[in-house]
Formats: sequence, C-alpha cells, structure tokens
Amino acid sequence: MLRPRRCYHRFACGAYPREPELPNPAPCKVLHLRNLAQDVAEDDLVELVRPFGRVSGIVLLRTWNQAFVQMQDIAKAFLVIRHFASRQATVRGRDVSIQFSARKELYPAEETCSPILLVTMLDSVCHVTVDALHQTFKSFGPIEKIAIFPQSTVLAQALIQYASPRDAREAKHRLHKSKILNGSCTMEIQYSRTDEVRVACNNDLSRDFTNSSLPSARFPSILGAGNAHLMKPGVRCPTTNQRCVLLLSNLNTRMINEHKLYNLFSVYGNVLRIKGSFVKPELALVQMSDGFQADLAMACLKGVSLFGKKMEITLSDHSCLRHPHTHFYSWGTGNRFLYAYAKKCCPPTKVIHASNLVPDIQEVDVVRHFAEHGVIVKVEVSQAREGRKRREALVEFTSVESATEAIACKQWSSLRGARARLVYWRFHAFSPGF
Repeated sequence: MLRPRRCYHRFACGAYPREPELPNPAPCKVLHLRNLAQDVAEDDLVELVRPFGRVSGIVLLRTWNQAFVQMQDIAKAFLVIRHFASRQATVRGRDVSIQFSARKELYPAEETCSPILLVTMLDSVCHVTVDALHQTFKSFGPIEKIAIFPQSTVLAQALIQYASPRDAREAKHRLHKSKILNGSCTMEIQYSRTDEVRVACNNDLSRDFTNSSLPSARFPSILGAGNAHLMKPGVRCPTTNQRCVLLLSNLNTRMINEHKLYNLFSVYGNVLRIKGSFVKPELALVQMSDGFQADLAMACLKGVSLFGKKMEITLSDHSCLRHPHTHFYSWGTGNRFLYAYAKKCCPPTKVIHASNLVPDIQEVDVVRHFAEHGVIVKVEVSQAREGRKRREALVEFTSVESATEAIACKQWSSLRGARARLVYWRFHAFSPGF
C-alpha cells in the first residue's frame, strides 16, 4: 500500500503520525476515528461523543482524515465503542469508523510561546488573502510576514509572523476559533514550530512587510491573478469551481487509451474515473478529485499536442461518471497528488523529471527507456547522496510533444526494477548541481 507523503505545513500533529489499523486494539481511553471530512472541526467530534462523557483531549490529523479523541476514562470510551458497534457514526455527512487507539494517552504538546502563528482556516477559504489576514491580525501588533498555503477548497493554512511573541500570544488568545470574512471562515490557531517564515514574493498568498522590493511572482503563473503561485490569465480561481469532470476532444483514437490519459492527468491531480466514447471515439471524460485539480489540469494541458493532435479540454456538465464502461482509478498508483504540489506544477515542457530510480541507475539506462518517444538531447542523473536510497534524472527531448508522449506511455513504468514517477521540469533547463 502506498503511504501518503508528508507535506510542508500539513496539519501540525506533533508526535502523532498516522496510526496503523489494528484488528483488536486493547481498551483504553483514547479513541481513533477514521474517514473524517477534511474540514472537520474539534466541536464536531466533541458533539459526537458528548452523550457518553467529557472529552479531555483531541488531536486532528487532517492529512489522513483521522483524529484521536481522549475521553475522561476507559469506561466512557467503552460506552462510545459499544454504542457505535451497532450504529453508524456520522460526522458532517460522512460515515466514520471508531475504534480504540494503540496510544493509551494523548500527552499534551509543550506549547512554547512563539512569534509565529499557524492559522488553519475552515469552510469558505476561496477569498482568503494576505490583505484579509493582515486586516484581522494587525490590531494586536506589527506583523512582519504572512504566507498562505491552500490545501483544498475547504481548507487553507497560513503562517503569521509577529515582531514579538507577546503580540502573537494576544492574537492567539483573542482570535482562536473566531470567524472572519463575514462569519464564513472559522480559524483555529496554534503556535508554529517554524523558526522563520520564508517569503519569496509579495502577492495575495505571501508577503514580507519588511521587504517591499520582492517580486510579485517567483515562477511563471499557471492559473490567474488571485493565486499567484498557480495562475494563468483567463482562468477562474480554482477554489471557486465545483465541477471536476473534464471533457477531452480531438484525441488520436489510434494511439490514445484510458490508461495513457490517466498517466498524463495524474501529473496534475488525483484521477478517479475515465470514460471513452463509443459514438465519438475522439472524445473522453476524465473525472478529477475536485474542481481545483480539474482547473489545474485544464489550464496546463489545454491545447497540448499529443500523438500528433492538439487536445482540447473543457469542463463537462457531468458531476460524476457512473457509466458501466467507466474505468476506475481511485486506487491507482499515480494518485499521490497533494495540494502543496500544485505550486510546483507547470505546463508541459521539453524536460521531464524522473524520480524513484534505483541507486545504480546510469544515463544509458534512461536513454534506452525513453528513446522510442523522440530524440533525446540530454540526460542528467542526480548524484548519489548519503541517506537517500533513490536517485533522480532529467531527460530533455527536442519537442514538448515527445516529452508529453513519454509521460503518457511511461508514467510508473518499470525502469531497472523500480517504477519511475514522471513530471514536467518547470525550469525549462538543467540546473547546476542537480
């Protein structure tokens, strides 16, 4: 089973990583909840177990849609387990599984006062900008830096760095669990373990108030002005789109199939379903995980040449693909996309980046693997580094179309016994010291 990768500033869970599911865990006062919604709040979990006793601690693991809830004693936790053994627990419309945890107790995290706050924003986050947060937090003291990290359509996090820990402590005390944006967005605030907030550019998602000379964008934009790390003019803000099914047209029916489309679109998101058309073979439907990823894939891949034809992409009116001939990819190998990866995505280039390669990989192995898809200009394999078992490689083709075909055909293919993960290299060139 693939293990989801940790993501920078995914929910800070301290010493509580994802817990393996145990068949018969021993009774204890800590409950382990699974399959939670990403925007679940602590109050939702307290409300679920309130009839059985007092809650003494909660740890949310939003990255894995899980949580730990500590009851007052083992007897109260046993009442919860016994009650939901014959009834389905539901939180925010999702069926939740509950069992005893392998952890006997949730020890409280040592909360050291820091000038940097980690703010988690729930519910409506599509209009959260640096200016909105600065307006809310500036009354407690001078703010030096703000950085926002969108996680999904209903969840975003931000780092806010004050000039002094005292100002941060006052802001945390006054604003924790409060609402902003006319009451549509709830904030959960805790101290960050980050020593310094690093800001590379001043825009709607990050700003250094002590350095106004920073550029407005670090990399070429993909998806428009409101999200400077993901923008391309003419495309709506990705967090406002609720349609996740894409309609593909002008496909090369002799060369393309569902599996190759999955390989290509998994670069820009998690692909759930793909359906080809029997009436019009040049059409296909691709269902992404959500509207954010659908917008990202459409902005990057629209008009890309694939097997000699320019692929056209539009949003479909379908909300979900349920046709009997639909191909399901929910548990596909390539579905490892996290929202933090979006800022690294770019439109197709002539250079592809291959990762998860064996330690003794050679340039000749890489050339032999990709040679059938076009003329290779240059190959560079990363240097072996201590503590890293896998290596990487950059492969430059003569055209973007050749690189796109290589990803469509060779994504997660076996290269010297290891499955290579392929993405486009956003710098359009080889970087020194790769």
